[in-house]
Amino acid sequence: MDADKKFLIIDGYNIIYRAFFALMNGSGKTTSVSVFFTSMLNLLKQTDAEYLAVCMDSRGDTLRKKDYAEYKATREKTPPKLHEETDEIRYLLSSFGIPVISEVGYEADDLICSLQSKYCNDAKIYIASGDKDLLQLVSNDKGVFQLRCDAKEDRWVIYDDEKVIERYGLPPTKIASYLALLGDSSDNVPGVAGIGEKSARELLSSYESIDDIYKNIEALKPAIRKKIESGRNDAYASLKLVSLSEDEYRYDLQGDCLDDYSIGKINAASGISALEEAGCIRVAGQMRKYMRDKGLMKESDAKNSISSPSKAQNRNGASDKGITSETASIPSVEALIEKSDKISVILDKTAANAFLSVGNGKSSVLQITDDEIKNKLATLIMDNAGKIVTINAKELYKLNKKPYGGSKGFIDDINVESYILDSTRAQETVPSLARTHLGENLYRKSAQEPSLFSTDDDADSLQTNSEYAEAILRIHSALHEKLEKEDLLKTYEEIEKPLIPIISDMELAGIYIDSNEIRKIESKLKGEVQKLEKRIYDIVGHEFNIQSPKQLQDALVNDMRIPLAKKTHTGFSTDQQTLEELSNSYEIVELILEYKAKVKLLQTYTMSLLDEIDASDNRLHTTFLQTGTQTGRFSSIRPNLQNIPARTQEGNLIRGCFTASNGCRLISCDYSQIELRVLAHLSKDEALCSFFNKDLDVHRATAAALKGVEYDSDSISDKDRSSAKTINFAVIYGMSSFSLAKILKISVKNAQKFIDSYFDLFKGVVELKKQIIGTAKEKGYIITEFGRKRYLDDIVNPNRILMQKAERQALNSTIQGEAADIMKIAIRKAADAVKADNLNVRILLTVHDEIISEATEDCVEDAKALIKAEMENAVKFSVPLKANASDGKTWGEL
Repeated sequence: MDADKKFLIIDGYNIIYRAFFALMNGSGKTTSVSVFFTSMLNLLKQTDAEYLAVCMDSRGDTLRKKDYAEYKATREKTPPKLHEETDEIRYLLSSFGIPVISEVGYEADDLICSLQSKYCNDAKIYIASGDKDLLQLVSNDKGVFQLRCDAKEDRWVIYDDEKVIERYGLPPTKIASYLALLGDSSDNVPGVAGIGEKSARELLSSYESIDDIYKNIEALKPAIRKKIESGRNDAYASLKLVSLSEDEYRYDLQGDCLDDYSIGKINAASGISALEEAGCIRVAGQMRKYMRDKGLMKESDAKNSISSPSKAQNRNGASDKGITSETASIPSVEALIEKSDKISVILDKTAANAFLSVGNGKSSVLQITDDEIKNKLATLIMDNAGKIVTINAKELYKLNKKPYGGSKGFIDDINVESYILDSTRAQETVPSLARTHLGENLYRKSAQEPSLFSTDDDADSLQTNSEYAEAILRIHSALHEKLEKEDLLKTYEEIEKPLIPIISDMELAGIYIDSNEIRKIESKLKGEVQKLEKRIYDIVGHEFNIQSPKQLQDALVNDMRIPLAKKTHTGFSTDQQTLEELSNSYEIVELILEYKAKVKLLQTYTMSLLDEIDASDNRLHTTFLQTGTQTGRFSSIRPNLQNIPARTQEGNLIRGCFTASNGCRLISCDYSQIELRVLAHLSKDEALCSFFNKDLDVHRATAAALKGVEYDSDSISDKDRSSAKTINFAVIYGMSSFSLAKILKISVKNAQKFIDSYFDLFKGVVELKKQIIGTAKEKGYIITEFGRKRYLDDIVNPNRILMQKAERQALNSTIQGEAADIMKIAIRKAADAVKADNLNVRILLTVHDEIISEATEDCVEDAKALIKAEMENAVKFSVPLKANASDGKTWGEL
């Protein structure tokens, strides 16, 4: 073995498969392509390997399958999307010229073993995979090591002989026998019935192998001997399936030599260009830097990979002619806008330049050198808003700094248009939209995903932004056509587009924060955290890092002898749910939960809030994401105001720091049980609708119905109402009987009875659920009454778990999406009404189903009544919408 040479062998499909399912979100979208290449780059950096190969399973039956027909017979069918992403990764690897070893009939494990066997005397071998079967190849003597991803530590851990022994209690030479005894249900490897991990370890601590065990079978304890005797055939069949030493499964590498796998032969420019075209901008930039640093990519190659159109780009019809730019002035911009039907306008990241295009292969660049030019441009944009197309229209509205209603028409925003078409594609960039809707590659050489228009290369930014400005009109045209075709134009035109200037005003207005109060709370929380910390240390008997899962596990299990039920690959779980289940039985657990809650508040809602306050006006200007969720609801960032606890003492203290300006009061108008009212309206369920039409407490009414008593009955306890409330929302969120049982602290059987009783009483809800899921399976998406779609790729997934998750999302997204539509309609109507009545009111925030405004003290009552009325009459419904209005000096008082 040449200790100076290092050969990295990647188990390609293993990494792709894990990334695909681990990173899957509600829509079934994944980033496994990007994750694969990020992993590959991290592995190259960690090993500093000079040689590289990727081994992939082939499709179709393997040699093992031919020997043992039941092998892997129980595996779920591979999702088509996983095949697609695997094919894309293969294509990208070929663009780099990275050797991909894949042969019909052979599994990746056998190909890896073949490479290891051939080259272990020439180089140190590093095998990157999460497959435990490959641990049998590990050998310090032969210089063969396995890299396994440790998700908790977010790094690749090297397994040598000692690490394998530490993890499994056995050396690598015994791993094949260990796996054969255990079997593997995922691969349908039988193993020996009745032999578990502990028994297998005990046997192999005394004997060297399966053969050795059977040679000494008479020496075994009677109970174990009986299992081993009856499982002889399965043991040897399993050993053949899991062993990587079988010559018949070894692949002949023929005339290959180590130099064939040299990373010096990688075509970095081609591969990076392909990565950029695939939208993997961040990893493409990181890969470029790595290749440059290793001397594998010349500066001229780097430039060529950026500026030259790729074959795929030309194949997709992107223009390879450059965009010409000319310097503009306010008069020339005015003339350009006047003679145009549509014109794109974008700002660079510092708002130092505006880029305009009418889509003729040209762009005009206006330098914004002073406030006079900025104000004139803002006026031109507001006076011609109906002609303007951009991305992130809020930034153009903010140039104006005038209240809502100051524009003639509304600016078109291609990001919002794209979101209406597919809510899984939120907060996109011009290049990603061009790639999706035009088939063009506008990606540049940025080392990370570009924010809206920028790259890291300032010298190149003028050309880049000019190209983006020119592309925006074509993207808008394509999106407009798609919206019209899919009958979504009304949703965009009537709900989303008119909201943009209102959101812009909200962000500009911000909300005043009493920083002194925040500091007092911070100091108070720090003191309470320190006291809790000391109390916890006193009980345990020593200091430790309470925030460390490993150290907390050791303290609870080893020091306190508390039984933790849920196991993980590193021991026992100390997650929130586990601790909550134990909190009533152990004081230490209750203290730890309290400690964690206060630390979170301290870190998230005191120190971070202080950092976000604008020193110029002492107000916090959060960013509202109109396209931030798949259901249509608003989200907010920097900071996230959606997650400030609403019904806790500390949460109310923090909300109390958000105050009205001098001479003003804050107003809250909050929808009452909007999602349950939507459920009643959509289901037309007679009982549920009657609760709302009679203005009953819906949770008490549900409790009465479930108990079979009158609404006014004294037999309905607070606990009954609380349980009914839980199940009302459990229906909306598709909660299982298992989850409901945990919340209500009852048996799963009783929880299921609870659910069954609910559906027996509210048959309209059952029919609605069937209808929504049936339509989703037929069409692939759900749609609200107002035209909001959400695609659910997994609604027909052969993987039952993923399909059931999608079914739950179908009902939840329909109800939550409808509620989101109503909220957005209400915000616009409230803003219009306030403007029409000329009230001195500003809408500041929206959090979930609540609108928070600021009004001068003389018009508080009028504003409350007006906003409340607009919310309650936002749409025509079969049950009344109800909003609660209140006012106070602080948010905490509302």
